[in-house]
Amino acid sequence: MGKNVKELMNSHPETKFLGLTATPQRPYGIDVVKEVFNGNLADEITLEEAVATGLLKMPNYVYSYVFV
Repeated sequence: MGKNVKELMNSHPETKFLGLTATPQRPYGIDVVKEVFNGNLADEITLEEAVATGLLKMPNYVYSYVFV
């Protein structure tokens, strides 16, 4: 967790914060849910499920080429 986020959370201990991550499992075995969110997980949904249920739009992929 970044320094500014920690500072914000520490300066408002009575406030509840909602954390979201697209990558709960990171390289080198880092578990974001455990490390950042203290093991608190409200729900889990994959990108494919979010698109299928209409929660998210299908991403647009953009390609570009550089000609030299």
